[in-house]
Amino acid sequence: MHAPPPRRRPASRSGFTLIELVVVVLIVLILISLLLPNVEQAREAARRSQCQNNLKQLGLAMHNYHATHKLFPTQGGGTSAAGEEGNAEELSAFVALTPYIDASRHWNVIAQRLAENADGSPRTPPWPAMGPEPGNRNYGPWQTQNSVFLCPSDPAGPANTGGPEDVMADTNYAFNAGDNAAGGYGAVEVEGGGRPAARGAFVFREWIALDDFADGTATTLLFAEIGRGDGGRSYQGYALRNAGAAKPPLEYDDERGVLNPSACLAAAGNVSEPQTYPTAAALHARGSRWNDAGGVYTGFNAILPPNGPSCLLTNDPRSPGLLSAGSFHTGGVQVGMVDGSVTFISETIDAGDPGAAGVTDGESPYGVWGALSTRAGGDTVDVDQY
Repeated sequence: MHAPPPRRRPASRSGFTLIELVVVVLIVLILISLLLPNVEQAREAARRSQCQNNLKQLGLAMHNYHATHKLFPTQGGGTSAAGEEGNAEELSAFVALTPYIDASRHWNVIAQRLAENADGSPRTPPWPAMGPEPGNRNYGPWQTQNSVFLCPSDPAGPANTGGPEDVMADTNYAFNAGDNAAGGYGAVEVEGGGRPAARGAFVFREWIALDDFADGTATTLLFAEIGRGDGGRSYQGYALRNAGAAKPPLEYDDERGVLNPSACLAAAGNVSEPQTYPTAAALHARGSRWNDAGGVYTGFNAILPPNGPSCLLTNDPRSPGLLSAGSFHTGGVQVGMVDGSVTFISETIDAGDPGAAGVTDGESPYGVWGALSTRAGGDTVDVDQY
């Protein structure tokens, strides 16, 4: 008899069943959903840290400038000639800080006559030392972007994409004009001569010294973050134009500043999409010229709280109005104090009464936020209050 043939072992099963594959995919998706927020939080923490370092660097530059000149630089510096022959004393304080922020090569180009245009073509006669007016798009140094002026948390790119000035270099940091919006950054002189009674660390075409900060250097704002126009309609990135024609109108007094901040809140309100301006509103991008002393570009006042709306009195970007600090960090803004320290201010900080009119002396009517902006208002602020 022949031996029976050996039994064949059943073929071993290889691979996964459909159910097993689905389970694996679901597990992977769950892990990704758990990890992604942590990754994004880590990235934002790094971006926020870079913004903080920028403010520290700017604060150090301010003190180095003060050590040399015994004054802080002014908003509205430069030469008196206008047009292409001068800058009409409209340069922001950032221009004067350029040699103190590791940008001496950039400063050397600005400080000397320049014989070529932004595109490299020759110019006759040469551009003047200290450059033409800050909005001139043919002058190369105004287009040179210094990274210390930009916060990587801002969704806008290296250049503003919100308007026709998109070739100009930008800034995410602005100078403190105080709590009455009379700092001007282009505001007209009051009747009888002189500038309005601005109360911040910077006054248009005036120089402030450390000795002028009677309220204390550790509790007075020097810089705050602002957003930049990114093509959207966010409060952080834009200012509402022509609020003087709104209903109710934003009212302004040359001496006392804005008389009814509540009108800005009403004009900027958007029930369908909070923290953005109405669809039909005419806007101007903020931070779109690092070199310009105009308030919409490089200024803020502490009247409405951080991440609130900004409102210009007229269609002119140099008109006075409310210019709020703002950032794209969650919940508030980072600020630099006069003593060089940097801290985070919540958007829920006590900002007093939005119906209060501007003041020229005494304590600020805009709560702790307003008190932090005055250099000699007599306000007492404890660090536990912000």
